[in-house]
Amino acid sequence: MGLTMSLCRLVHPNARTFMTLLYILGNVADEAELTMSIDNAIIRALDPARISMVEITIPSSSFIEYNVSKELSVGLNLTSLVKSIPKPKKSERVTVAADEEFYEFILEGDIVKRYRFRSIEVSPTNVPELNLDFQVRALTLSSALRDVIKELEGSDSIEFIAESAESIVLKASDLNAQAKLSKSGGSLIELELKEPAKSVYDSDYLMKIADLLSISDVIELKYGSELPLSISFKLADETLIKYLLAPKA
Repeated sequence: MGLTMSLCRLVHPNARTFMTLLYILGNVADEAELTMSIDNAIIRALDPARISMVEITIPSSSFIEYNVSKELSVGLNLTSLVKSIPKPKKSERVTVAADEEFYEFILEGDIVKRYRFRSIEVSPTNVPELNLDFQVRALTLSSALRDVIKELEGSDSIEFIAESAESIVLKASDLNAQAKLSKSGGSLIELELKEPAKSVYDSDYLMKIADLLSISDVIELKYGSELPLSISFKLADETLIKYLLAPKA
């Protein structure tokens, strides 16, 4: 039986796009918090080790139906959700309905498929606004960064090095390998450098979000010496995706 008296009901026109975000999120974390407010739906997830965080903000304008009677947060068991819901067809839309105890995903196309779950208790995902003084800010082609991360797969860590306003070097010392994102090579669109900066990040965590980079053409990349790595980008419907990764100790 459906949630006929649900407090929130959201209908997204493209089930494949919406569910792809959740499938990729499932590579990073086991659970996530979905908060639905008057203006937007926000999905936040921390990985089990609390080293990385993903935040996806979907504006109400991205939905063809957006009914929220009051702000509501539900806990998503991503492991169960990803296993239960098959990859949607291109023509299907998805409805998310929720009350304070249950939530449903309804795929609608030639047939209607309904998946109901109980909301779980999720570890706090609120991260205070960080007023970080990033030394490096760049706009880069998503495909270029994704290719570099995959080329350095198997390394223990990847060091991001910016010594001039021309390029960022990604270095995997244990593989004796490195790659460069540069303006002259066309992979960097913009690069702002307050001062030279180096920082090391766990390559396994970068690999986990490599597929996330494939859904956007351009990303904003920010980091600084011993500071988190921030990756963010927008989709065509103004959905904002942010990824934050702590530096490796």
